[in-house]
Amino acid sequence: MAIAEQQSNPEVPLQEKIETTAFAFRGFNVSNQGRTRELLHHGAYGPIVKKHLQHVSEICAECTSQKMDLVALVEDQVEETLDIYPQSLSLVIGIELAHLEILESQFGIEYKQAQLACGYSLGEAAA
Repeated sequence: MAIAEQQSNPEVPLQEKIETTAFAFRGFNVSNQGRTRELLHHGAYGPIVKKHLQHVSEICAECTSQKMDLVALVEDQVEETLDIYPQSLSLVIGIELAHLEILESQFGIEYKQAQLACGYSLGEAAA
């Protein structure tokens, strides 16, 4: 929503539109990794993505009593199957947290100032 508005009215910064913005968080699907590997290798965004993936890896490992390395999962572009379902769910949450930090630290857009946050399925937990 904000991006479409920004394109039609570029003289108004996104930060000023945050109170009329809704954040929508997606659920689990077959392409959870999307462009995560590109973000992981990005100069400015990579450290943020890596930090969140490592943090969520630790939480998931503790909850499942299984070794977890989401950074390696992304680097190796491991195909997501039901065998690694806990990792896949953790990946979705971790990257969504990274997206929010990137928006705030790189663009000055604070999630907590948005009017609405919603999600579908797993995205409800992220929202």
